[in-house]
Amino acid sequence: MGYKNLDQLRSLNHDTEYSFSDITIQRILFQVTNVLEAIHNKGVIHRDLKPNNMMISFPQGPNNQVEIIIVDFGLSLRFKDEEGDLEFPDHAPAVRNLRHSTPNGMMNIDHCPMDDFVQLTYAAIEMVNDKMEHFHGEFKDRYQYKQDLLLEPELFMPASLYWLRGFFESVGELDEILPIEYEKLRESINNSLPNSDASGPLLLTDQSGTLKLY
Repeated sequence: MGYKNLDQLRSLNHDTEYSFSDITIQRILFQVTNVLEAIHNKGVIHRDLKPNNMMISFPQGPNNQVEIIIVDFGLSLRFKDEEGDLEFPDHAPAVRNLRHSTPNGMMNIDHCPMDDFVQLTYAAIEMVNDKMEHFHGEFKDRYQYKQDLLLEPELFMPASLYWLRGFFESVGELDEILPIEYEKLRESINNSLPNSDASGPLLLTDQSGTLKLY
C-alpha cells in the first residue's frame, strides 16, 4: 500500500512553483529505473507509467525515508514467457489516445520495455509542472512531437530539464528488441547532476507542518 502519489506530493511545493527539485527528480528516476528493471525481469511491461501511478511507501525511520512504488497494472502486458522468449497478446488494451501514450502506443504497435522508459521521460516533464502543451491537441501533432522528443531531445525537451538530456538521449537510443542496459540508464541519471548521488535516499521533510518529498 502506498502513502501518496507523486502528483499529490508535487502539488505541495508552492515555494518552487509546484515542481520537485532537480535532486528529488534525479533520485525518483533512479528508483523508478530499479523498479522497472524488476518488473521487466518478470516479463511484464507497465504501459501506463505516470506520476499518478508512482507512489511512495509509508515513511520509515527517524528521517522519514521512503521508496518509490509503481501501481495500477490495469494496462500492463506480459511480453516474454517463462523461458524468456518474446510474446505479445493478440488483443492488448488500447492506449492510443492516452496523453502519455508513446509513439508505439499511438500507432498500436506492440509495446516493449523501452516504452516504459519513454513514458518515464514524460513523467519527468510533468514533475517540473510543465504545461505539457505538446501532449494535447491534434493527434498528428502530438505524435510528431513525441517522435521528435525521442530522436532529438536536446531540441525538444523543456529547458528546465536540460540537465537531464543525457538520460533522455539514452532512452532515445534504446532498441525495441535488444535487452535494455539498465546500468547505462542509471549511469546517465547519476551523471546528470555530478555533485549529487542519484542512489541517495528520498525523504519526507517537515516544512511548516507539511511533509514534502526531498
